[in-house]
Amino acid sequence: MNVLITGGTGYIGSHVALALSQAGHSVVLLDNLRHSHPLVATRLQHLSGQPMPLEVGDVRDTALVSRALLHHEIDAVVHCAGLKGRQACAKNPLDAYAHNLQGTLSVLQAMAIYNTPMLVFTSSAEVYGEPFYRLQDERHPTQPTTALGRSLLQAENLIADAVATHATGWRVAVLRCFHPAGAHESGLVSDSTGLPATAEGLLPKLARVAAGEAHCLALYPHYEETPDGTALRGFTHVDDIAQGHLRALTYLASHPGRHLFNLGHSQPVSVLQTLRAFEAASGQPVHWTPALRDPDDVACSAANALRAKNQLGWEAQRGLADICESSWNHMLTQKMLNASAPTRSSL
Repeated sequence: MNVLITGGTGYIGSHVALALSQAGHSVVLLDNLRHSHPLVATRLQHLSGQPMPLEVGDVRDTALVSRALLHHEIDAVVHCAGLKGRQACAKNPLDAYAHNLQGTLSVLQAMAIYNTPMLVFTSSAEVYGEPFYRLQDERHPTQPTTALGRSLLQAENLIADAVATHATGWRVAVLRCFHPAGAHESGLVSDSTGLPATAEGLLPKLARVAAGEAHCLALYPHYEETPDGTALRGFTHVDDIAQGHLRALTYLASHPGRHLFNLGHSQPVSVLQTLRAFEAASGQPVHWTPALRDPDDVACSAANALRAKNQLGWEAQRGLADICESSWNHMLTQKMLNASAPTRSSL
């Protein structure tokens, strides 16, 4: 199958690209390179042993997306592009909606024009908001507390309307990903290292402190409802997330309509537990300092992913130690590469 991956050199997109290529799909990448580097495409080709063309441009350019669909005879789109940093979206909600909603509209319009009816959409646990019960399943109310969650939920609603309009032909999987973290074992595939601080996840922040690139980690230690006072998260290895995208694409080949799946770990760990696990993986101290609570933050976020297990045959395989070790390995690999090429941007 010929698959276009938007945001293909970004964090999730690059891991998905590698998983799909290694499974035998022909992958084309589309990315504006705002927070990534074209060398990622070269590395993906090296690791997969397969060609992986890179189309450079913004996913909101419907004509560009349309040309890519036509030129590469695309059968399916995996839409990973967007602004996914929670703090970045909070600081610039117009940017969040432009990338996450307008970008999705552009993809759907191009798909409709060229009759490309298969889509896997990368959404987020942010659409749920404060949990009504500990493990959030797909029936959990969607009451997002952040601009990121609200923009992605509107994108999901747009997709639902598009599928309803083209009910006889479209095949769509919406994947709500819970706290992707870690990196590919090679250390060469893109992660969120090098993004603006407002777009970084917890693991890159831990890696920067452990590597001496940041002084300490600011965290809020006063959640009364958690065991050690820090937030609980169901961190999920990005390679597991990538496999979920592959399983979803395979599922759509025989299941028309719109399908919703959580991809996430059902065993949440606290931020402080994660910090201690990263210290063990890196052999370095990770200093932290108390910070004011983000009013949009939730105390616990973890997945009930039984639907993905039952219908896709997917469940998270890697635990916290794997996440920390792979993230630290990525940091060391990037430091080595940057030392040999001082002008190269972090990938």
